[in-house]
Amino acid sequence: MFFRMAVDKPIPVQTRAYLRGIPGLPLAMQRLMADDAGAHAVYEWGEIKGKDSRAMWMRSLRAGDTAWLPSLQCLVTPPDARPKKYSPTIDLGASVAELTAREVRIVDAKAKIDSASDPAKWAEHVRAAMARASQGERSRRSLMRSLKKARGMGMPGVVARWESEAKAADRERAMVIWTSSMFKSDQAAAAALPEDLQGLSGSTLRRILGPRRPGDAKAGGRPPKSSKRNKARLRYVYFIQRGRTREVKIGSAYDVRARLTILRTSTPDNLRLIGTVVGDNTTEREMHKRFSEYRIRGEWFKMEGELAAFIKALPKPTA
Repeated sequence: MFFRMAVDKPIPVQTRAYLRGIPGLPLAMQRLMADDAGAHAVYEWGEIKGKDSRAMWMRSLRAGDTAWLPSLQCLVTPPDARPKKYSPTIDLGASVAELTAREVRIVDAKAKIDSASDPAKWAEHVRAAMARASQGERSRRSLMRSLKKARGMGMPGVVARWESEAKAADRERAMVIWTSSMFKSDQAAAAALPEDLQGLSGSTLRRILGPRRPGDAKAGGRPPKSSKRNKARLRYVYFIQRGRTREVKIGSAYDVRARLTILRTSTPDNLRLIGTVVGDNTTEREMHKRFSEYRIRGEWFKMEGELAAFIKALPKPTA
């Protein structure tokens, strides 16, 4: 008689998701996000009547597994199912502690953070989530504002999904379409994007995919209405000195002379233009960062050292 010895095989590591609809991130979008993340098993609040699906999800996790969550706020019991003297903060803290004790990796997909990458950052994130949980569900006004911002094809949460790591490859392909020169308008480019992006506003698409024309001179703001005043539509970073002091203002505008006139009406000091360079708001911010050691307040800087040398090298502005 022959006996076959059983060989213990390692249990494969799995990604197991738990979903619970929260303001701004409904279950329909959470299911798509879990699918994008490649979850091996998905547990939903209230999926099995009379069963605590969150407890079942926790018991299913083994050391090394990934406890995937659309948001840590999903761990908080819904308002209509809370017992008396319920504390959302204690509930969330206890749930995270139990998951940690099970030696699983916890992922907050919406916040794009997990418990394994940076322990200190994760601890701070958990504290912030507990503070939010203590404030309860958001007001209807706040919820509607969030839904309006994230709305796309009637599906809130589309921004969170497209900003996730799981959609990185799809996002890169969409960026190629979005920035293609063959489309003359934002509307035309948006119409060629994947279906769930087509209904988003231009500002939301720029948030996900970046500027449609990164090199456009209009990137620094809206050009003046009258093209006669500035046919080239170039924007400039300007340097305006306050009297004979060593104080200089670094700002940007399409019509620098008009901006100087406006500034002169708001101060008794003698302001004079001492230099300009072609650039937009981004260039202005770079200048502020470059010369930050000379900052006095706001856009005013001490004209000393490297900043003074930079301005001195600029061509003198024409009268």
